[in-house]
Amino acid sequence: MTATLAAPQNPASGPPGEDIHHRQRNAMRTVAVRGLRAHKGRFFLTLLSVVLGTAFVCGSYVFTDTMRSSFNSVVDGSLANIDVQVIGDGDASPGVPLSYVEQLRSVDGVYAVEPATEGPVSLIGSDGKAIASGGAPVSGFAWNEGRNSTSATAGIVEGRAPRAENEIVLNTSAAEKAELQVGDDTKVLLPKAGLVPVTLVGTYDVDFSVGGFVGVALTPERAMAEFTDGTYVSSIGVRAADDSGLTESQLLERVKADGLPDGVTAQTGEQTREEEKTQIADAMNFVTTLFMVFASIALVVGSFIIANTFSMVVAQRLRELALLRALGASRRQVSRSVLVEGVIVGLTGSLMGLALGFGLAMGLLTLINNMFGSSLPLDDVRITPAGTLATLGVGLVVTLVAAYGPARRAARTAPVEAMRGEFATPRLSVWRRLVPGLALLAAGIGLTAYSMNQESLQLLGVGGLLVLFSVLMISPFIAPTVMGVFRPLTRWGPVGRLAQGNANRNPKRTTATAFAIALGLALITGFALLGASMRATFNDVLENGQKWDYTVRNSQNEPLAPNVVTTVEQIDGVESVVGFGTVQLTTQEEPEKAQLALPVNGRVSDSFALEMVAGKEEVTADTFLIT
Repeated sequence: MTATLAAPQNPASGPPGEDIHHRQRNAMRTVAVRGLRAHKGRFFLTLLSVVLGTAFVCGSYVFTDTMRSSFNSVVDGSLANIDVQVIGDGDASPGVPLSYVEQLRSVDGVYAVEPATEGPVSLIGSDGKAIASGGAPVSGFAWNEGRNSTSATAGIVEGRAPRAENEIVLNTSAAEKAELQVGDDTKVLLPKAGLVPVTLVGTYDVDFSVGGFVGVALTPERAMAEFTDGTYVSSIGVRAADDSGLTESQLLERVKADGLPDGVTAQTGEQTREEEKTQIADAMNFVTTLFMVFASIALVVGSFIIANTFSMVVAQRLRELALLRALGASRRQVSRSVLVEGVIVGLTGSLMGLALGFGLAMGLLTLINNMFGSSLPLDDVRITPAGTLATLGVGLVVTLVAAYGPARRAARTAPVEAMRGEFATPRLSVWRRLVPGLALLAAGIGLTAYSMNQESLQLLGVGGLLVLFSVLMISPFIAPTVMGVFRPLTRWGPVGRLAQGNANRNPKRTTATAFAIALGLALITGFALLGASMRATFNDVLENGQKWDYTVRNSQNEPLAPNVVTTVEQIDGVESVVGFGTVQLTTQEEPEKAQLALPVNGRVSDSFALEMVAGKEEVTADTFLIT
């Protein structure tokens, strides 16, 4: 006796089988959604893995995009009125001679010429402490007006311009941060004069007063004395007359045609602004790298959790999937239903990661504002379309790659075998796993060793990933030997024997389950060892390598005034004072590789514990010590 099943037909729907594929696709999508609902607990860890990984990706983009936008607005605003900039040609150039200013004024179409008389300063607030900017510029500059100015200041808001050398004006936001009002007395740390008393005589506004920018304006004469040598300046800004109709490129051609001094070149204002923005972007790369390292760790570890979760769910649903195969579902439809579950998990986790990453970046910006007293614009936090697509793409790709293996296994399992519940344990292939795994291990170790010799973090990361995947491929072959350590568990009776038997039955599954935990512990151990080693190294240098008791430095990490050393030497109880800084130099043997050098003003042995191996300690203008 046989029976047949037939779906009821709607006469208006057309011939039988016309939309069979459409109904099958809808049915498989329904199966995928119901599968997620039935295993909410298991998929929670999968979702959490995606959320954490994508949150770091999103947070990286939000934080760096916001910081970059804030600092770029400073660049665009401060250099907005510069149409042509004249600069020294190369690092060896002393700069642009001040005598060239008058020649520039005579160029047809030029309205204003302003030499760059600016430099680092520190402003003391009403509480007697230096104002922190949170990384934004803290600059002193000459207050010029009319044809002597190419700056983007909007003019005096309150008070007047500085007229005497002990008078300053501040941008409004800096005055508010310092809690200073027009007429208040304070102090400013200048490069040459040191800490000098000044009076705030005015405030001004600029369009780029964001991110904690502090602009201390001095008289042109005081700025020239403090920030230049009286002969050269780093650059000269040129502004075209509004009625000249000249573009930046046209004005540049006129300046060049008029003749440039030796060792001097010129470029458009747009080129100058782009160079400044590129430097800011390069400085922000370390933040992006740091976030991406954490994102990569979370996603790599999470991918194993995702794969294990889908493997367990598929194993539990093999009979269900086999029934679908028996009812006519194809292999592709079965695997696609599992991948649809992966898409739903990946997309949901990525969207949640976007929200969490946005909050993470907001929290970090708030922390920076509170710790350093900066004013990074929290109301202008943003993420670019590239950041959004990267976050969603990473979450989806990682989830789909992790779910592909279980989906493929579900499609390849024979329906009759699945419904009987008799599943063959996959046989380990030496040629498909062990040999490639050993090859990857050798390549990873070799690349890691090579990267250390070349000092390349990128190659080190690739080598580490190769070692990681090689261990994953090799582990099933050594798992039975390792699990032999737990043979005493069989003495616990049936439970112990069952546990060891299940672990030994499928080494591949056991390895995949344990690998995520092992990887997490390995990362924790590695970071702990790295932190402990760095701490021990720094402690050893501080305790045994350095001999000084106190360090005097600028709050903005800028050079100290020359008279600071003399002032400190006159303090009672001070035995010796040594001034030093850092510079970069190159050698003839390796001209492309910059080396860090430490210029020292005084005896090196007064600051560092030295053991002379050869030569003598005394350093002159044309000699140096090397470790």
